[in-house]
Amino acid sequence: MPGEADFIDLVPDPELRSDRLLLGIRHFDEPFLLTVSLSQGLGSSDLWLDRGKAGKTSLAQFRRVGDRRLLAVRNKHFLTSGDPAAVRAGEESFALSVVWSAPVLREENGAAVVDATGLVLADHDRIAEHLYSRDQGDYTIDESASLPLVADSRTGPDAVRLPALLTFRGPGRGPAVRAVAGDPRAVTVVQQLNLLRLPATPLPARRYHPASGGYGIGYADHALVGRAGTQVKFQPRFRAEPGGAPIVFHIDPAVPEPFRSAVVEGGNWWRRAFAGIGLPDAYRVEPGGNDFDPYDPDVNGVVWVHRAGRGWSLGQGLTDPRTGEILHARVRLGSQRVEQVRALGESLLAPTAARTRPNGSPPSRSWCSRGCASSPRTRSDTRSASCTTSPARDTPSRPSWTTRTPGSASPRRAAST
Repeated sequence: MPGEADFIDLVPDPELRSDRLLLGIRHFDEPFLLTVSLSQGLGSSDLWLDRGKAGKTSLAQFRRVGDRRLLAVRNKHFLTSGDPAAVRAGEESFALSVVWSAPVLREENGAAVVDATGLVLADHDRIAEHLYSRDQGDYTIDESASLPLVADSRTGPDAVRLPALLTFRGPGRGPAVRAVAGDPRAVTVVQQLNLLRLPATPLPARRYHPASGGYGIGYADHALVGRAGTQVKFQPRFRAEPGGAPIVFHIDPAVPEPFRSAVVEGGNWWRRAFAGIGLPDAYRVEPGGNDFDPYDPDVNGVVWVHRAGRGWSLGQGLTDPRTGEILHARVRLGSQRVEQVRALGESLLAPTAARTRPNGSPPSRSWCSRGCASSPRTRSDTRSASCTTSPARDTPSRPSWTTRTPGSASPRRAAST
């Protein structure tokens, strides 16, 4: 039987149906965080629906209405402080969104057992809307090819994770989808729906200061009208305390060497900063094991992501909207990041002024940043296709051929890299 200490019970289906998810809910009118991420992505640098992508986060709570149980969400950027009357005025002033409801099947161990299949098969990350906005066509969820992944669901005292296989059916004519999907008319992803309880003891909030060098998050508190500005802004930060749990980032074992070791080494440079404030053991970065699970809310992870086309790496954090405490962090490290940075660097280092050949004559062809003659390069290929210099070798600096600055009367020497 499910443990009574679990936030939400995963209830075994008496009919042994693999296409149905039963939940036992006992915590009502208690705000928690509802967030979503993708563990099976689309693989397109044009669409950014990556493996490891986290979607929007909302404040949510379960409610009782007659014999039904509802999941209602609020915009976490509108919170109201004060006495119960002030809080009620704030809650009733801004729209509530009921995103799911179901009848109670039975009561069991003090929990209302419901069929939550419809909850996990909803498009919480708005993928269909995203595909449409990127001119990929009009897609909708194909319920016959979508199902909850019951065996992979997890629960505990503070969180529950509910994965589902979602198949989007559409025209399949969008160029980005056609470039990566096995059948662009049926795009399948795995959505991870997470429900997380807020910390019982909130971290003291630190007001954001624009000179901090960081970023701020916050909300509008209309209880402050007439006394102060309504915008409340906090500095996001981890809970780092003497004797407290350390902040640990795990590196995806899929990251190949030597990049994995470089990421671990570079990430651990931050330990010097923590040591400088008297918390030498509060932070570390280490390789993830074979059980690496970046979708576990207790794991801060660096996820190795492949895309069809070069792209950037991105970091995302899940924060307590009341205080700015970072509860979970994830970095998507693009596997083509090295190529992207190399291309950017070569573009910046290549001469941009009118150039002359080393013998003083104007060039008849473009020159690679390593000095190789080539046909004109395109914006998408900053390194000459005919360049025979391996980027992995220790190569000399770019040849300091003579360049002539527009409008100057005499040539000047190009700087070496």
